Amino acid sequence: MSDKKGAGWDSNDGDAARENWSAFNDAYVNGHQQFTRDADKHDRYYVGDQWEDDTLAALGDRPALTINMALKTINAIKGHYGSTRADIMYKAGKDTTELQAQLMTQVSDSILHNNKYQFCESDMVDDGLITDRGFLDVRLDFETNIFGDIRIKARDPRHVLLSPQASEYDPEEWPEVITTEWWSPQDVEATYGKAKADLVRGSVESGDYFGSQSIRFGQGMSPVGSGIDADLIRTVRIIDRQYRKIGMVKEFIDLQTGDISRIPDEWDTDRISRVANMAHLGVRKRLVKRIRWTVSCDQVTLFDEWSPYDDFTIIPFFPYFRRGKPVGVMRQLISPQDQLNKTESQMLHIVNTTANSGWHVEAGSLVNMTPEELEDRGAETGLVIVHGRNRQPPTKISPNTIPTGLDHIAKKSALYISDIPGVTPLVGQEMKTDIAGVAMQRAQSTAMAGLQPVFDNLNRSRMMLGRKIMQLVQRFYTEPRVIAATDWRSSDPQTQQFNINSNLLDDLTLGKYELIVSSAPQRDTWQDMQFREGVQLRDAGIPIPGHFIVQQSHLANKAEIAEVLKHIEGLAEPTPEQQQQQQKQQQIQEQMIQMQMEKLDAEINKLRADAALANAKAGSQMPQDEAQAQQISDKRLLQLEAQRNDLMKQAANLQNKKELAAMHIGAKLETTRYTSLMKSMDNRAKLSNQKQIPTGG
Repeated sequence: MSDKKGAGWDSNDGDAARENWSAFNDAYVNGHQQFTRDADKHDRYYVGDQWEDDTLAALGDRPALTINMALKTINAIKGHYGSTRADIMYKAGKDTTELQAQLMTQVSDSILHNNKYQFCESDMVDDGLITDRGFLDVRLDFETNIFGDIRIKARDPRHVLLSPQASEYDPEEWPEVITTEWWSPQDVEATYGKAKADLVRGSVESGDYFGSQSIRFGQGMSPVGSGIDADLIRTVRIIDRQYRKIGMVKEFIDLQTGDISRIPDEWDTDRISRVANMAHLGVRKRLVKRIRWTVSCDQVTLFDEWSPYDDFTIIPFFPYFRRGKPVGVMRQLISPQDQLNKTESQMLHIVNTTANSGWHVEAGSLVNMTPEELEDRGAETGLVIVHGRNRQPPTKISPNTIPTGLDHIAKKSALYISDIPGVTPLVGQEMKTDIAGVAMQRAQSTAMAGLQPVFDNLNRSRMMLGRKIMQLVQRFYTEPRVIAATDWRSSDPQTQQFNINSNLLDDLTLGKYELIVSSAPQRDTWQDMQFREGVQLRDAGIPIPGHFIVQQSHLANKAEIAEVLKHIEGLAEPTPEQQQQQQKQQQIQEQMIQMQMEKLDAEINKLRADAALANAKAGSQMPQDEAQAQQISDKRLLQLEAQRNDLMKQAANLQNKKELAAMHIGAKLETTRYTSLMKSMDNRAKLSNQKQIPTGG
């Protein structure tokens, strides 16, 4: 605690903070407060806490059953979702190549893998299905890389406040988004410095703070007025607000194509001029809507600058969305779940009352017990009741019967819980185990047709994530980097390292990309489908090589088996020994062809000489037998020439094979040399980066 109350506090220091508080209060009162109440209730229903305290008190000793069909329905949806995964791919667009698009896809895969995105998205989907809203936060993190790494995490929807004016699904159309958390004063000091933390303490000590929604004290403490001990502060509310505001920007203009690109705020005039002159670009200034980022704590402004990002860091998921009103699945299940619980509880209460419905007893007729004892023991098995002679025997009161149709109401309530969201075929009956996998998948797809809007919106959120990753990579991943990625789409996924931004061919900061987002089956499911379809196509007569099918199997040693099959089928690359043997065989074939051609040439020359001698007999008529011999000789000559042409073709084919083999070997040598060179460059780059990155003392 400071010696002087409110030391260092200036009431004029927090204009931006007061604007933040006003925006927070507006969003909190106009929707978020009610949302948090509903979200808490929906969470309770999911875990089985479905009776209100006042209702339980009114029931007294009567049963209050919880038949949690809502849990089963939500889990059925999550089970269907769990069999898929996000498939984010980029295609070449304007001024980009397919190689760059493949690199962008690999960078995206690496970012998703490093952030364990599968679990982040699962948390977001859970929040959306149960509480109506799910959110991801995507921004740069500088903990492990001074240039920044993209970090993705799921946010508690209770900590994200939507603007009352937000009526579109896409955050690009929102005027603002606010996130809020409760921090300790030590957290404020560690993040924003001691001076800011002292300002917060000073505002509390002066008594000039916004109240319990802004400052929380120790348990049971609600100090008011000035002179408050700042050491009593337990937590303070941090308001993180991103909003659109008019601001001046500088832009490059391509005078030939008309394309516009924003100039970074940190560029000075000299740098802008150099780039503009070098690339023949125009420069202009104009007012646009930009993202302003203000962080405050009570009346203290902790941060107030233009956002380094082009859009909000928040990405939403709303299972259903209608003009600013997000709705989840659990909200639709509350009423039928209440009806089911009450109906089942009432039926149990009626059954319980039949065991001891009461007795009619004539006064003084009981001999072996009192009426009070009969009341306590009247439901016992084997009870003996003795009544006086000439007295009316006790008679049991007929119990209430279960109203007709009450059990039917219970069944209808359970049906509503699965029918309203559209999962009745999966929740209401078990799938047969003897049907084919493709048929099972088709049945599941049909069963989930009612949930198509939910998964359409999920893909919509994935599209926003892919767009956000592309923006951040092109804007902040500008230096050469070595990225490690695993191609999960491959039949034999392996982790590979590759470079980006090392030269013009792998520069990802330039050009535009087309984004394709879909839901792909999980790897095991996808591989099973590939295996089944490969076997079916082969059975249908399509000559698919066996090693392709083995690669899609789950055999532990499938790589070795596939390699053996390649050799058996003659599709594998020859070994050096096999290449030498093939070369020897080709040499023998060439020698044999050469010998045959020499023999044919000799015979052809002899026939041609005989023909010339016969034609030289001028002035004399050739005898009939000599004319026939000449015809036979000409025919034989044509046959020999045809054989020689065939031998020449065989020789040409052998020569082509030799040239192709030489090209193949040369390409392999060139690839090996290039790979060695790249590894050497990577090692030098790593050493250079290690020298440039400062280390803490």
